[in-house]
Amino acid sequence: MLDEAGTALVTLMVTAAWEQAREGVVAVWRRIRPGQEDRVEEELEEARTELVQAEQDGDAEQVRQDLAAEWQARLRRVLRDEPEAAAELQRILDDARGAVPEEARPSVRMQARAEGHGRVFQAGRDIHLSGGRA
Repeated sequence: MLDEAGTALVTLMVTAAWEQAREGVVAVWRRIRPGQEDRVEEELEEARTELVQAEQDGDAEQVRQDLAAEWQARLRRVLRDEPEAAAELQRILDDARGAVPEEARPSVRMQARAEGHGRVFQAGRDIHLSGGRA
């Protein structure tokens, strides 16, 4: 779950469910680390602003990955103080994702084409490529 929480949070930043997600995450933070919730809320909004600007500039993918990794690490640290809150955080993010209509959810479509004897490689964060022949 935690591996997906940062990605889910960042994905929700550019949806109609952002306020719901933000408020839920801030509420978890308030309970686990009282006094830090205002700062976390500001940082979430700064991250959202950065992502919105990156989308307008056509540079969203790298920013999205960076923000997801950053928030994943932050969520992991806060949940270390109260591991039971992981289920609550999961519910908050699932509820927010569920509030976004299917057609309005961000999606990724990739297409690759090799001509002649060319090769196409596609890798994600958990896939590693080596230089061997297929």
